[in-house]
Amino acid sequence: MVARGDRREELLDAAEGVVEDEGVAGLTIDRVAARAGVAKGTVYLYFASKEQLVGALKARCLEEMTAMVVAGLADLESGDWWGTADAVVEAVIDYDLSHRWVIAVMATETGDEESKQVYREATGQMLDLLIAAIRQGAAEGVFEVDDPETTATLLYFALEGTLHHTILYEADVDRDRLVSSARALIHRALGDD
Repeated sequence: MVARGDRREELLDAAEGVVEDEGVAGLTIDRVAARAGVAKGTVYLYFASKEQLVGALKARCLEEMTAMVVAGLADLESGDWWGTADAVVEAVIDYDLSHRWVIAVMATETGDEESKQVYREATGQMLDLLIAAIRQGAAEGVFEVDDPETTATLLYFALEGTLHHTILYEADVDRDRLVSSARALIHRALGDD
């Protein structure tokens, strides 16, 4: 017998596969059930609606991204602030580019209130991590930032907004150009001469 948490993850995996193959518009409870090899009612045991399923996908994506950033920021213990910043930027870009379906899911407004709250909280966690890192870098004299909160918010949404736009609307994505430009922006914003 499959444990409840395992089944939920299997259904989210199936939903990811549907979105990756058919786009968000192709995401239906029927298709998720078929891909997971379960009855449609089984999906409804875990997700009351398509909106709740989409919200869970968004939350899972943000949790993965947050875990990746936490792991990247752990390198700050080495004292290589700029190298860590560059590595985190590159990791975020590579994650988004290798998970293009994530951007399609993130771009949808579909989701129930509970799912939207989970999304807001996950975004808040990401911002809190970045704010804390920028504050610490400023306290150690590495970054020259007067307002860590606003700086972190602007940098986060500049990077994510640019990635989302590029992935959704541009036919050819130049990964190296994105990485180079993002690094330059972050270095300038944080006061690297």
